[in-house]
Amino acid sequence: MNSQLDHPYVAVKAALLPSSSAVESALRLADYAHVNQTRREYGLHAPVPYIAHPLRNAYLVWSWTNAHLHDTCVTELVAASLLHDTVEDAPERIQEFYTSDRDPLALLRSNFGPRVADIVRRVTVPSALGECGVSDRNVTYLEHLIAEIAPDEGALITKAADLVDNAGSLWRSPLSPARVTRLARKYTEAVHALAENAGVIQDHRVRTAVEERLRRLDATLGELTGV
Repeated sequence: MNSQLDHPYVAVKAALLPSSSAVESALRLADYAHVNQTRREYGLHAPVPYIAHPLRNAYLVWSWTNAHLHDTCVTELVAASLLHDTVEDAPERIQEFYTSDRDPLALLRSNFGPRVADIVRRVTVPSALGECGVSDRNVTYLEHLIAEIAPDEGALITKAADLVDNAGSLWRSPLSPARVTRLARKYTEAVHALAENAGVIQDHRVRTAVEERLRRLDATLGELTGV
């Protein structure tokens, strides 16, 4: 099976994750699911394997939670973060990995448990979103975030890490200034929605860490939007 985990940029990040069978299994599946995807990282000349993105997310989630939550909960959050884009981006690759035609979320539930599968389900963008215009798509995205992600502790933590990685790099983006501004406004609304619902995080130390990171991200986005 092809793997991108030996890529130097990726290997360094993979080594930072906690060692557990569930995390290692999630990493192997995420690697398989995203093996044909790349992502341009600012400051690097060539695109890197997409798996670098969920790896950064997972490490951020771990850094917020590892000293404060039960090991089982931390492991579930890290695994869900590694897998957060798999159902949205490559559901057929999940089926190939397990040589099964079952629903991809059902396969995650069978192999990682109901909590991991539910977090991934909540953070997965509805497929119908791709059929909307930009304005409607942004509205639907925010509605989905408020309805499915904001009320759930694990999903909110997972999505917060995802936003930090995606939105936090906009200020260095090679995209046109108009495109950067549009994305910054979209992400700002999402950041505000998560911050307003951060009370769903029960442990105050985890909640404080997430809120502080969201505040920093909001300030960065504000510089891009002029707000």
